[in-house]
Amino acid sequence: MRRLLLVSSIALIVAFLIAACDSIAPASTPTPAPTETPASVSVQGLVPSISNLPVQCKSGGINCMEGWNGATYSLYAGAGISRTIFANGATGDMTTTGTMAVGTWVRTQVQTSIVVTGSAVFTPTGTFQPVSSLLNVTPTLSTALAPGIQLLLENQGAFTITLPITPANVVVVPGALKAFYFDGTQWVKR
Repeated sequence: MRRLLLVSSIALIVAFLIAACDSIAPASTPTPAPTETPASVSVQGLVPSISNLPVQCKSGGINCMEGWNGATYSLYAGAGISRTIFANGATGDMTTTGTMAVGTWVRTQVQTSIVVTGSAVFTPTGTFQPVSSLLNVTPTLSTALAPGIQLLLENQGAFTITLPITPANVVVVPGALKAFYFDGTQWVKR
């Protein structure tokens, strides 16, 4: 009896979602939002694409999106012609065509510490990158990254790490945290 009730409930939810959509199109064919809708949500996953569906959080009248299993979202502005926000469910990457504002704090996850050696090139794996070395070294930060990357480099080791950054070397003593910005060709100390 419980199984039948669960299957019936799921069927009703799916029927509601399909009925609430203006159209269902293949995932590769974006459907523009109508002009009366401030933004549309394109969800890829169980159903190929669900467009123009207003989504509400469980916590009340706040608009939000919820997804699982690698769901990908696209939000459109204006008449639904230009995508302004894209969230890739497979990678977790989020892209916006405008400015993204953060009200209070930006939280980044601490990456796994990298042990840098000699004059070798090393590539940070995230914004907050701990490093250490087994002796005083002068390694090089990789330039094989996208422009605009912000980097917080923390020396968690007992030895000094000197980075050859133009116009002058940056010395990162044990326990120090240094901020950098990658402009597309070189690292700039902040």
